[in-house]
Amino acid sequence: MHVLHLPSWYSAPDKPWRGTFVRDQAMALREAGIDAGVAFVERRSFSRFNGLNLVFSHFQTEACDEDDLPTMRMKGWGIFAQTVPGSLLWCRLMRRLVESYVAVYGVPDLIHGHAALWGGHAAMLASHALGRPYVVTEHSSSILTRRLSASMSRYASEVYRNAGAVIAVSHALKVSVDAVAGRPVAEVIANTVDGDYFTLPGERSADGAFTFLAVCDLVGYKRLDLVIRAFSRLHLRRPATRLVIAGSGKEASRLRALADALTPPGSVRFTGPLVRWQVRQWMREARALVLTSDVETFGVVLIEAMSTGIPVIATRSGGPQDVVTPETGLLIDCDDSGALERAMAEVLRRRFDPKVVRDSARRRFGYPVIANQLCAVYDRLLMGRRQEVA
Repeated sequence: MHVLHLPSWYSAPDKPWRGTFVRDQAMALREAGIDAGVAFVERRSFSRFNGLNLVFSHFQTEACDEDDLPTMRMKGWGIFAQTVPGSLLWCRLMRRLVESYVAVYGVPDLIHGHAALWGGHAAMLASHALGRPYVVTEHSSSILTRRLSASMSRYASEVYRNAGAVIAVSHALKVSVDAVAGRPVAEVIANTVDGDYFTLPGERSADGAFTFLAVCDLVGYKRLDLVIRAFSRLHLRRPATRLVIAGSGKEASRLRALADALTPPGSVRFTGPLVRWQVRQWMREARALVLTSDVETFGVVLIEAMSTGIPVIATRSGGPQDVVTPETGLLIDCDDSGALERAMAEVLRRRFDPKVVRDSARRRFGYPVIANQLCAVYDRLLMGRRQEVA
């Protein structure tokens, strides 16, 4: 079976950490014997545009194997990327890129779009052109919150209604997908984690500061201000603690200023953006991970942290309710700094067994588990198609 993945967002030179969940799905499928590949039109920020960058990114196509994953890229720019016309133009470029992918790797048996807006829409266009069915997995927080314009709702609904199968990565997201589609269409298959990469460290020292780790984009809805405020109060009582914040974003300056105002020097560290191996290293050094989003469709960072054996604290923001269990961490309400402080204090007091935490992640979200669920969807869809042809 040959499956082509079309992500709505994916790694690019300016944001190498984006879309790792798509890569992990494709790699999980390859380990299960599926011929999986990826095609993606990069949308580098136009604020970075200059003559030198134009040499390396001028909408040319490149085929390569990235970690043994066949990948076709168009080295593009995000011109009008946040508008519907700009997104439709991107989908047409994706359609052209699929032609390039087919010329190198052959025609896929089916196409798997990620997020209706707009990888799913591109998958629908490619499906019509190639005469192959498509599946869409929804990941988008705009669907979860249903904060969509009327036109965007129509486009998303069209993608869902024409798909051979619709997948949501959490039960909360399924409810919203069904609402946008106007009828029940979605089934739930979670994101996956590479348990052979995110592993237990050789040893975690019991000495030194207890490190709380936050890994996310530094943007408003991630509510890192809550983390800093809760940590500042906890640190007064438990000075042998520190907070590490990994990521970048438009809130970085404001968050640094808040940490400087509320916490002693050296107790809060901002690492800036990290690549995958650096995230793993910090998870191996940390003792707990904190994710305090107002909205979260799943929370891949949770299962990555759990796979390294550390407990997690997360808000009831959608996806985390499917991920966090009493044996792996704590759930708190959104926008509740007091509850967050109490949860951080409880994680300090309570011993979570790293092997139990890791086993929970692998048992529920490991590559073989999610690959088997996806293969069942693909088999069902292709078998139905063969019966129609017969």
